[in-house]
Amino acid sequence: MGLFGLFSSKPESIDDLIQDLGMDAKRGQAIGKISKMGAQVIPKLVGVLGDANRQAYTAALLGDMGEPAIPALMEALDDTSRGTYARAALKEIGKPNITIPLLIEAMGDKIKQTNACGLLNDFGMPTLQPYIPTLIEALGDKSKQAYCAIVLKGIGAPAIPPLLKATSDENKRMFASITLNKIDPTKYTDQWLKEITSPTTSPTVKPNPPTQNPRFCGYCGAPATPGTAFCMKCGKKLD
Repeated sequence: MGLFGLFSSKPESIDDLIQDLGMDAKRGQAIGKISKMGAQVIPKLVGVLGDANRQAYTAALLGDMGEPAIPALMEALDDTSRGTYARAALKEIGKPNITIPLLIEAMGDKIKQTNACGLLNDFGMPTLQPYIPTLIEALGDKSKQAYCAIVLKGIGAPAIPPLLKATSDENKRMFASITLNKIDPTKYTDQWLKEITSPTTSPTVKPNPPTQNPRFCGYCGAPATPGTAFCMKCGKKLD
């Protein structure tokens, strides 16, 4: 073996480079090398998202990875600091057509729903416009409805028509009504909310048609049969 072979250093492994992310002196080179490694490093990076010394840098790297990192980041979207940085990486990636349906589904997961809801609000309008029907449908899911209501409140006025329609659905009425009250409390007042969510109130019940006033003969005072032109008692023509 020549002198070159004796003094050459072995190639740095992925684990070594990820370890270097926590060291000020080595971080810059590590970031540069990891960024060139592609999707193979995604699981390793997600694995250290919870490390306070490295999570900001791993989140930035994962954000640069783009679409291939979305599934692993969705798995990491829990209610810890790891989830907060996974949310930041997902926001950086964007891809709402892929991410938003996954986030709506994740609002039914107790350990993911806070960050999922927050990221949906981060997307905001008009990006959420096509997903209003899906969010309205999710109002009927007890595991998601409170968080869906928060997202729909953030959408605001465009959500009002489908929310009004949802008040006729017993499974959606409560949260649809609360959301309307939050969007426009001057129109959908606390009193309106109390009435529409009352157990005795049914939005599908229509009021009875008004009854016709009774008719009487102007000559003899006898009751007049509806639809007749002459009094059945005295024979006079009715007004």
